[in-house]
Amino acid sequence: MDYIELSLNDLKEKSVELANQIKIDYEPDLIIYIAKGGYLIGKYISESLNVMLIPVYAERRTNGFKSVVSPLLQVLPNRIKLFFRRLELKSGVHAVVKKRDVHFKSEDLESLGKVKKILLVDDSVDTGSSVLSIIEEMGKLKISIEEIRVAALNVWGKSTGVVKVAYWIFRDTIIITPMSNDSRYHNDFLELYNNR
Repeated sequence: MDYIELSLNDLKEKSVELANQIKIDYEPDLIIYIAKGGYLIGKYISESLNVMLIPVYAERRTNGFKSVVSPLLQVLPNRIKLFFRRLELKSGVHAVVKKRDVHFKSEDLESLGKVKKILLVDDSVDTGSSVLSIIEEMGKLKISIEEIRVAALNVWGKSTGVVKVAYWIFRDTIIITPMSNDSRYHNDFLELYNNR
């Protein structure tokens, strides 16, 4: 299993690389990023394609353990963080709660009604449950979207039976991005996210 850690600059570079893939055969009218993890990726793709960007929130009901231990995770050596990541992936914890609580900001709902092609962006598609829940929620909104494509920095093979990811950079790779609680760049990301 491959492993990579991305700085803020690395993340921008990989996001632009992803945007260049998308430019080849797709012109979305709107980019939706899955908050929080997809924010910077969506932002850089949005800037590259000159397309409006909005968030969607797809939250898994959890006990909040990750947010409590994240300050500790940031200072652990990479080999220990990687051990915990592998343990998390093997545990199947992401597949336990498949349904997500999905919502858009009320002011963004109008934008959804005016577009035909959407690009949905996330940092990593692990099980596909978040993407599937978002697409189902958009179906309930009774909007006439012609096409939704998914882009992510990383896609796990186990998600391919659930959703189709059209654009990606990495496959089956453990990635620590600035959006990850255990990244040494996480506080810098939070500052960017909170000031968006």
